[in-house]
Amino acid sequence: MSAALEERQDEAARTEQLPDLLAPGLDIVFAGAQAGGCSAKAGAYFAGRGNQFWPTLHEIGLTPRLFAPEDYREGLDLGFGFTDLVKVAGEKERNVKPTGDDLAAFAAKMEKVAPRAIAFTSKGAGAFWLKRPAAKIDYGRQAEKGPGGAAMFILPSPSGAARKSWDLDPWRELAAWVKG
Repeated sequence: MSAALEERQDEAARTEQLPDLLAPGLDIVFAGAQAGGCSAKAGAYFAGRGNQFWPTLHEIGLTPRLFAPEDYREGLDLGFGFTDLVKVAGEKERNVKPTGDDLAAFAAKMEKVAPRAIAFTSKGAGAFWLKRPAAKIDYGRQAEKGPGGAAMFILPSPSGAARKSWDLDPWRELAAWVKG
């Protein structure tokens, strides 16, 4: 690992507002572009008012009950974890600009924990990783493999601000894949 990358990871560890929740061998790692301001302030993933993440996980059968954002740590017991491409929280995904070091750090984390699947929770996050315009990416399982050979899924953003692009079908596809 380069000295610059180590320095950036050290800096991220000091400044990140929503730490990763990862463990080896998870079924799914949900990966966003960066934690939103509401989530960072709450200290919990997908905590923004109107965010459909937790109701969706319950509806598609990945949680046995409706979780609240503060229950996110229980995801490990169910086989899923959380991270973001950029580990400093912000307000709007359109303002996120992951660097090569951010992407390298993400790849290293995924190689280390080796999840079965990586589910990007927005086209923007998936586009950053795939290095393609979001308009050229379809929702659902991707042909490409992620770090460590993980299956990759691109999901519609559950954010209340992304309501116009909401579609439950790619989330159902992920759940069917995990259960299958």
